[in-house]
Amino acid sequence: MSTTTQIITMSSKGQVTIPSEIRNELGLSTGAKMLASRDETGRIILRPMKYDLEDLFGIIPDLKGREDVDFDTLIYEAQLAGIDRMMGLEDDEE
Repeated sequence: MSTTTQIITMSSKGQVTIPSEIRNELGLSTGAKMLASRDETGRIILRPMKYDLEDLFGIIPDLKGREDVDFDTLIYEAQLAGIDRMMGLEDDEE
């Protein structure tokens, strides 16, 4: 895959168009889901998501014996773990 840099313009709705060359290289089509993040230098990073929420089913650990469970936190952590796994960003130090 080649490195491609192009100037793009953001619309008044905050939308940008990914150039067709990049879309084609990544196999992106209408409705493709992207993970957007910003790194410590302020760069915006878009990563194609190859899975949807149904693919994340079952990654929340068994809750037996837990009393005060914060489901919002568990769901958030599970989503992050699933996204890291999808993007190949898992920690190998565990």
